[in-house]
Amino acid sequence: MTAKDNVDRSPFDTNKPDEGTNTESNTVPHLVNSYNKYIVVITDKINSEKNVQIIIENWLRSLNIKLGWINDFNKIVTKYAKYFKLLKKLKGHIGEISSIKFSADNSKVVSSSDDNTVRIWDVESGEQLQICKGHSDWVFNAEFSPDRHIVISCSEDTTIRLWSVESGKEIMKLEGHLNPVWSVNFSPNGKYIISSASDGTIILWDATSGKEIQRLSAHPEGVQNIRFSPDGQMVVSTSCDNLITLWSVKSGKKLKTLEGHSNIIMRAEFSPDNKSILSCSDDQTIRIWDIETGRELKKLEGHSDVVNDVKYFPDGQTIISGSDDKTVRLWDVKTGNEIYKWKEHRDSVTSVDISSDSSTIIGYTQFLFLQKKEFLDVFGCLRKDHSKLFVLFDKIQKGEEMTTTINENINTILQSVEDRKDSKDNNSKLGSNFESEIRWINDLDKLVVKYAKDFRLLTILQGHEAPTYSVRFSRDGRKIVSASGDKTVRIWDVASAKQLQIFQGHSDYIYAAEFSPDGHTVVSCSYDKTIKLWDIKSGKELMELKGHSGSVWDVNFSPDGKYIASSSADKTIRIWDVNSGKTVQKLNGPSDSILSVEYSPDGQIIVSPFDNKTIGLWNIKSGERLKELKGHTKSITKVTFSPDGQFIASASYDCTIRIWDVKTGKELKVLTGHSDTVRDLKYFSDGQTIVSCSNDHTIRLWDVKTGQEIQNFEAQSSRFVSITVSPDSNMIVSGSMDHLIRIWA
Repeated sequence: MTAKDNVDRSPFDTNKPDEGTNTESNTVPHLVNSYNKYIVVITDKINSEKNVQIIIENWLRSLNIKLGWINDFNKIVTKYAKYFKLLKKLKGHIGEISSIKFSADNSKVVSSSDDNTVRIWDVESGEQLQICKGHSDWVFNAEFSPDRHIVISCSEDTTIRLWSVESGKEIMKLEGHLNPVWSVNFSPNGKYIISSASDGTIILWDATSGKEIQRLSAHPEGVQNIRFSPDGQMVVSTSCDNLITLWSVKSGKKLKTLEGHSNIIMRAEFSPDNKSILSCSDDQTIRIWDIETGRELKKLEGHSDVVNDVKYFPDGQTIISGSDDKTVRLWDVKTGNEIYKWKEHRDSVTSVDISSDSSTIIGYTQFLFLQKKEFLDVFGCLRKDHSKLFVLFDKIQKGEEMTTTINENINTILQSVEDRKDSKDNNSKLGSNFESEIRWINDLDKLVVKYAKDFRLLTILQGHEAPTYSVRFSRDGRKIVSASGDKTVRIWDVASAKQLQIFQGHSDYIYAAEFSPDGHTVVSCSYDKTIKLWDIKSGKELMELKGHSGSVWDVNFSPDGKYIASSSADKTIRIWDVNSGKTVQKLNGPSDSILSVEYSPDGQIIVSPFDNKTIGLWNIKSGERLKELKGHTKSITKVTFSPDGQFIASASYDCTIRIWDVKTGKELKVLTGHSDTVRDLKYFSDGQTIVSCSNDHTIRLWDVKTGQEIQNFEAQSSRFVSITVSPDSNMIVSGSMDHLIRIWA
């Protein structure tokens, strides 16, 4: 079989001749992010002319960006300034407040109290929306379900109750504990509830039926707190016995015990990346633990009384704590240093929470208080001369040519930093943070990339001898896997651009390949009707999955890595068990070859195109087709979920990209600009940008919010057939009909 045969038998059936090998250089300079090479080695303080020059150069690179970037720049400034200003006080409870939590969309707050009530508040207005009555004693804990429609609470009255957010009415009562229930938590997918009680027991419940699934006699003394891990596979419990315990949700077995605190442990929670545990205690300390080894990584000291509550910021870089010493404090995870302290509280701070966008803190003393990051106040502390810097930002925002010189702006900021060094204003923490930390520059770089979108060709990977039908990054962004019509799968090192491994075994051309979530395995699918699993380290074939009666066009690992979904020319989707290699589910499409398949981020739904112009959503467990999305006027080539699972983007022969709402099934936007079939598309990790590639020889970037094209770049010599974006959104990789893999940055 020749290279031309590969093209003719493509699932996209372009019927165009092979375009041969491109003559572009394999070592094109990295023009866009070249400054990164020296930013990361900056060791001088920020008040040096060289470092400020770097900052200004980054700003100047953004001259042609659209409106909106300044809001994200505000977030960067306030993220590192760590300055919050009192926004509102929420009053209504007539007893002590025991817990407070934000809803997932940050629009609401739920609180619980010893006045036997649960209350729901509107963040923007500060008004009480619902009061949930039913408990007969102190309500210790309350929180929203992941979908925001339900609130769960637990009480001294030994019951757990579920409430409707919309009506405030009780939906269900869970009874099983014989003693006061101190803590309760939804699993990340909302299917399960975990609870802990004063008698040391932990119970796992089915959230739909309310039935008890598993009971653990966990601690010899009361279990203060219980929390699921971000992946839902573990729970962490804290107790009056001064121990932290990790448990397997599936088996109920104890995985690890963390020892170090010298008094009762009040709270513990997982870091957002699931690698560490954060805890606080009556011993006045906060500690960070490594999950894999169980070792204590850091001890944060500063509070002078019991630390009642502690939370990670969503980025995992900052910690907030509340204490009986009447303070709320912010801590830097990397250094363990205290960043900020509020001392104006008149009573113990018993509970704190941070919104998912890191912009708002809520806490409790005598009342609920909301504190919001204030950009202008903080930024005012950075500058000496208001006019010069606002001229700078105003002109960048409008896309006008700069009239103020770089030197003038450097001098302005240099003087501002010098002024800051002498200032003792507590609202001006920004300067010291800039001097001690350089991480914010990386975020500034991401901001520039997000809005400037000035991707250029970085390098070309050569090796395949036929069209490259698929390219995908590993989860850590260090490797690329590619699949080709030359019957091979190849692994590439991103940093060196070298080929690390070649997998040979398929008897016909290969359409898709991707890494397993743990990065140890690659799955591939082929025109030869088979799916193969490969060991990355050895390059050996681990397993061959047979069952499809037609070409297999696409494969995708489930988020937990336990299953594989495949789509085929035989008009079916199959779900395979990775360990056994057996088909566990077979979904039948209506009448046509199924070109694409993908799991939702929570692993509960599969999306695929079928019946030419229709997109199907399937419930994996039941096999039921949940929705059909219609709007494309020609066959659909690719579908993908947004990172938060709320939207789907689709590509088609009709030259359009469409964005759909998963919940309602409605078409939200149509992105037009490509002049030929759109072959592949991918969301950036923040969900705000989509990258696509087409037979029209272009790669295009799109703003999700506006639907506008941000940038397009092309290779005149070839049609692009596959596209992917790195986890940090700094690189794009494309595969094309000319056999080449291009890295853009």
